[in-house]
Amino acid sequence: MGESIAIYNMVCILFKIEAYQEAIENLQKALELFSKIDSNSVVNTLCKLAECYQILGNYKLALQYCEKGLEIANKFNLPSIKNCQQLQERLKNL
Repeated sequence: MGESIAIYNMVCILFKIEAYQEAIENLQKALELFSKIDSNSVVNTLCKLAECYQILGNYKLALQYCEKGLEIANKFNLPSIKNCQQLQERLKNL
């Protein structure tokens, strides 16, 4: 889990410096690692991927990642569901 958290923390830095493509690559790695251990982290990672794609103008892909995160959050009644719902509403309004 330590490696996935380190990758996610690096993504937060990449996000702040607007290196979104590099953030996406690292989020994909984190997603692979989180998928084996923590559903809530998977949802947060999917939502962060959605945010990256939204910023890059790929709204269709952003919505797909968001909806996948929302599906998992609903299935396991995760606390991250509210963030997913808010992101989904923003994406649908674009």
